[in-house]
Amino acid sequence: MNIMSYIIIATMFMLPSMSWGADAATDNKTLSQQQQAAEAAFLGFKPGVGIMANFFGGHHMPVKSAQVINLVDASGKSTGNIVRVEDISRASVGVAAEFHKLWCIGGKDVPAVKATKDNVEALKNNVKMIEVQRSNLIAQNSNIDDVTKQLSETQNKLSDAQKELNDSKFIGCNGDVSKAAQWGVGPSVALVLGDSNGSGNVINSLFIGPMFAFRPDITSSSSFNIAVGATISPSVQVLGGGISDGQPLPAGETSIRYKKESKGGFGVLLSFAW
Repeated sequence: MNIMSYIIIATMFMLPSMSWGADAATDNKTLSQQQQAAEAAFLGFKPGVGIMANFFGGHHMPVKSAQVINLVDASGKSTGNIVRVEDISRASVGVAAEFHKLWCIGGKDVPAVKATKDNVEALKNNVKMIEVQRSNLIAQNSNIDDVTKQLSETQNKLSDAQKELNDSKFIGCNGDVSKAAQWGVGPSVALVLGDSNGSGNVINSLFIGPMFAFRPDITSSSSFNIAVGATISPSVQVLGGGISDGQPLPAGETSIRYKKESKGGFGVLLSFAW
């Protein structure tokens, strides 16, 4: 499979899952509840699917195929059998199934929740001012009936506003419950599928690294993600011991030997989570 094939396959997984908020709404959920649920899902443990490029390290690059060439000189005399690598893989691309957990690093203000939060703060200040005023009246032996009534009414308003905020607040970023998480960062792991390194296995490699995520719509948990990190490919085909590209076969050997070994590398993962 070539890179375009992987892109087409990954896109087929992504497109049915994309949601921009309207389709996710249900009759029994308010917009605020929908936004809260979407944020919790965005920041929670989530799967995703995408494409990963794996860049191999080390001296022995993965080899898919090689052949022995009988070289001859100008007079037509054989000069020996030389190994020629036909297909070497310094990097591979595969469809990745990933899993991640995020924490908020950037949020989007939700005006209705911000207004409720500001109202709660204003009412708290009013309660403090009225309590001071009431204390002063008591110290002066003055009538406190009116200010006591005012204090009770303000405290009731504060209680109602606090309940409204508790019902609509977000997990948020840095303690700001009026911001819905829109950017996230956290650890990710992935299994990369596809035999693009000559291993003959369905599992190409394992990836682990930090992920950065962005969701365009705060009413949806769907996000676009990018991660960079380390990879390990458990079974990669390389030339056998003593055999090198451009060199004669070892004495007494007439064919190319291969061996399987694990190889580390560096990976870049692009994924979509729903």
